[in-house]
Amino acid sequence: MLQVNSISQARTEFQKLFKQAVLHNREFLTENAKETTSGETVSIIRTKLLDEWLDRAYTFNPVWEYDEENKLWSVTLPEIRVYTDAPTKEEAAEQLVDLVLDYCEDYFNRLDLFTALPDRRGHYPYLRRIARCRDAAQVKEVLNL
Repeated sequence: MLQVNSISQARTEFQKLFKQAVLHNREFLTENAKETTSGETVSIIRTKLLDEWLDRAYTFNPVWEYDEENKLWSVTLPEIRVYTDAPTKEEAAEQLVDLVLDYCEDYFNRLDLFTALPDRRGHYPYLRRIARCRDAAQVKEVLNL
């Protein structure tokens, strides 16, 4: 069983909980004891551990196609329903990175909206991986382009 702390307990023991999460990969749940009807909790978990899980479970599998008639490369990320096409693979990859970064920014700026939409809610773990990237080169790597 995971330890559940009230908000006041977590506030008082935050340094201890933080240290346990980082040093021992422990997860702690925090709940608002004053709102017993909601049953909602918030996790305190080591970010590095969460990132490792997401990296393993939420990988991108780009789909490349070449249109002979139009002489265009098309690349699609089915995981987040983003696609583009361009005359070269390199241009298509660069455009896709830009589109994904724009979508990621919009997604996190309007998180309440996107997580309320059933067909977009599942994009969160994928886009969280993108949001943690330092630059476009790292995004390209995460997208497996």
